Amino acid sequence: MLTAAIGLPLVVWLVRLRSPRWFFLLVALAVVLAVLELFNLAERQGIHPHRLTGVCGSVLVASSFLAGGPDLGLVLAVFAVAAPLASLVGRQGFAEALPSIATTMFGLLFVGLLLGYQVGLRSTEGSGPALVFFLLWVVWLSDTAAYYVGTLLGKRPLSPRLSPHKTVEGTLAGMVAAVLAAASGKVWLLERISWPHALALGVVLGAFALAGDLCESLLKRGSQVKDSGDWLPGHGGMLDRTDSLLFTAPILYHYWKWFHD
Repeated sequence: MLTAAIGLPLVVWLVRLRSPRWFFLLVALAVVLAVLELFNLAERQGIHPHRLTGVCGSVLVASSFLAGGPDLGLVLAVFAVAAPLASLVGRQGFAEALPSIATTMFGLLFVGLLLGYQVGLRSTEGSGPALVFFLLWVVWLSDTAAYYVGTLLGKRPLSPRLSPHKTVEGTLAGMVAAVLAAASGKVWLLERISWPHALALGVVLGAFALAGDLCESLLKRGSQVKDSGDWLPGHGGMLDRTDSLLFTAPILYHYWKWFHD
């Protein structure tokens, strides 16, 4: 709670600033920490990604969502070349090259691209701050409800091998909270969304927030760790804190582009 009490006002302040570039700096920091955590997980499995290439590429991918930022296709093309070149000039064995290159590029996509969509939401003309707040409100309220209901009332495990503390009861509470959050978010933040769309967004965002959480758990279990890092006391690592946003930000971004631009 102390971590949230310090971090939440900072996030709100940066989102509300006139220029999206200030919010991008926060996202860029999250990208750097999260991709390093991802690479740490890979190294526990004997894979050695190209850290500098992956970190620089991930930040540049996220920056492509800024108005006037680099072209996403160009950034991906440059680093699709840079990652193999890093293996070519490095001292890795031949058998290590493909896992290293693949994991480096996965970091660009899984962290840089998916977290970068939050920059895209904030950069949306006219509705940027409201879109970011809507996303955070739905996802974080869903996560919070799932955690507390699951802790207090949960009896049936959702996926014992993958995430032993998640329960069916907590998951259902998270889905209900996501729908209620989307409904209240429609009233407070995004009046242009119709009621059917708001309720559908609640269901979809709640489901994909859970999917992002479970996918990150999949990566952690493969590396036999409980948390991806320890940057955020009480929350684990940056990847732990942002996993529910990875799959949901692209959904809200493209929904808005398709239906409201």
